[in-house]
Order: sequence, then structure tokens, then C-alpha cells
Amino acid sequence: MMWLERENDPDYGYCQGNWPRLCRQDYAVVTYDLAVALKAYSIQTIQSPLFDKLLVLQGNFHTELAFYGAVGTYINDSGIEYILQEADILAEGSMMGFIKGKFYNRCTRIHQLLANVLEQKLYKRFLQEINAEDHHTFQEIMSTAPLDPSLIEEHISDPVVINHLQKYENYFQSVLTGNIGSTAQFWAIYIFLINRLHRELQRCVKTNDVTGYINVFPTILSVYFALNQPNYARWGTLFIQKLKNVDLKYWKNEHFPSDVQISTTVDQLLTFP
Repeated sequence: MMWLERENDPDYGYCQGNWPRLCRQDYAVVTYDLAVALKAYSIQTIQSPLFDKLLVLQGNFHTELAFYGAVGTYINDSGIEYILQEADILAEGSMMGFIKGKFYNRCTRIHQLLANVLEQKLYKRFLQEINAEDHHTFQEIMSTAPLDPSLIEEHISDPVVINHLQKYENYFQSVLTGNIGSTAQFWAIYIFLINRLHRELQRCVKTNDVTGYINVFPTILSVYFALNQPNYARWGTLFIQKLKNVDLKYWKNEHFPSDVQISTTVDQLLTFP
């Protein structure tokens, strides 16, 4: 009955087609957890075109938890969880929560710690296979790195540094293809998931890099699909497609403005430029 009364309102027709513009917006944006987003997508479809200018974002908090759950599926029963327990990094009672991605802070801390340690081991193996003189030259340059953060980028643009990093990246890719064995390949994939893929996702969210987010999220969807997160794989595909369909002219230099976040609190209304 309420909707019938609204339909009799002379301003309802205007609101129906242009309700975001009443708040001087080209799009209105809300962020929901997946369970609520599914209902929002259904209402959006049924009530079209009423909510065509509403962009429903999936909350990054639960998106990352689902990613941790997928990574937990990957490393489950590998033995690493018991090593983490013996090292007093992971409590015995928290093991299943860690594997299933139930604890955000714990998963973030342990996965980053574990991936960094494993990549340090891989990097040491890489150093054994390169010319000692090249390594020494690289160390000399890095030992003179300036303390001023604004000068770091210029310093690491040195051709010696770039060449060294490129050699390591080539070596890392060869490990991913199994050139030094299946065990190394297994853990190189884990390093890729945490130190490459997940960090890129976090970078895009924290810096509001919309283009980077659109580029990295399909790979995240592949991880969901492969590692038993079907709901996030299915509905994440719809979400990224809707995000792609938003005209890029509404992004500010292909970024959200500083007061707009890719992941925000539920029901917070955001403004595009």
C-alpha cells in the first residue's frame, strides 16, 4: 500500500528515474555482505529501472575472509599447520578457524608471516644460482638506499636493481611451472596467492585503484572457483561485471576520490565526482 501511495505522489516519477541525482550523484553506492547483496541484486532486477543507478559493492572484509578460506583449503593437510603450532604461531584450538578463514586478523598475520618466510627461503635458493659478483653489486647499491622515502623510487630504478629483480621474477615463474620439483611448485603457488595476488587486492582497496581492482578480481574469482568458494565465485562474477559497466568517466583519474572507498561500512551512501 505504501508503494501505491508513493506512486500517486507527483514527484514519484522523477524519483523513480533520477533518485541518485536528488543527492547530486550520478550513481549511488552501497556496500553489503554477500548474503545481503544477493537480496539487493534480486530487488534491483525486479524493480528495474528503479535501482539501475545503484551500485552494490561486496564488502571487502568478507571477500578477504573467503579468500583466506580458499587458501586454507589449498594448504590443508599439507603439514604446515602443525609446524605453525609447534612454533607457537598458531594455537591448537585455532587451527580449524585459521584453515577455514574465520579469523581475519589471525589469518592476515599468519599468512603474511608464512609467505614471507617461504619466499625468503626461495630467494636464498635463487642467490645460489646467480653470479656472485652480480649479487655483490646489488647488495652494494641497496646498502646505500636513502632514508628519505621520497627518494627510494629513484634509487631502486637503478639498472642493476631492475635487472636483479627481473632475474628473480623469472626464477619465481620457473618454480611456478615446476622446474625444481612439485614441492617447491606447491609452495610457490602459495607465495603467489599471498604475496602477489592478495597484496595486490589489498593495495587496490587501500589506494582506491579501481582499474587495478577490476584487473585483479577475476583472478581472485578463479581462486574461489578452484578452492571451494562457489558462492563468491558466482556472485563475484556478477559484481565485477556491474563494476565494469559503470562509465569510467565517473572515476576520478580512474580512482575513487579520497572520500570514497571500494570497501566501506554497510549502507553507507557514497558520492562519485
